[in-house]
Amino acid sequence: MKRLLRPIAWLLIASVSFWIGGGAVTIENFADYPQQVQVGTAPIYTYVQQPGYYAVHYAAMPELLPERVTSDAVAVMEEEAIAVFAGSPTARKAATNGIVTPVYALKSGGSIAVPTGQVFIRFAEAIPAASRQDAIQTAGYEIVEIPEYAPHTAWVRSRSGKVAEALEGLSRLSAIADVEHIEPQMLTQRQFK
Repeated sequence: MKRLLRPIAWLLIASVSFWIGGGAVTIENFADYPQQVQVGTAPIYTYVQQPGYYAVHYAAMPELLPERVTSDAVAVMEEEAIAVFAGSPTARKAATNGIVTPVYALKSGGSIAVPTGQVFIRFAEAIPAASRQDAIQTAGYEIVEIPEYAPHTAWVRSRSGKVAEALEGLSRLSAIADVEHIEPQMLTQRQFK
């Protein structure tokens, strides 16, 4: 019986949602996220997951980014309604509507960066991004926006909406014909407490 319960318990904690203060907090399993995320073509930059930090994304309800939460934060990206905390995620610290994700840095101890789940993709200039919509969907993504000034580019996100899946599937996006560049959106802040 114990052997059967352990896998079930693991499944239950892989992605946990609970209610606090009228809002749902979703803590994704950080093991679902890549330890490293490579960005660019030449030069290639590598973001490394930073243990001891996590980010809470309040984008669904930015007004719930309370002052008491931001006072405990290591960094706050107010426009995007994201707060970064030291330690490991807990319900008490998250405290309101949000998604909890890991934090990355370009090098150990470097400026922290928070993945948003969106990925910028650029095709050869003669290839409109809209013409590759089927391939993007087959890769597990959906188009969020195609900038008018650059129709050969697009912002995409994983079809599930999960940040981890957006980062894990970057190689599938790279494999699409005529892709010249992909880059996950990683938000940074220069001022830390």
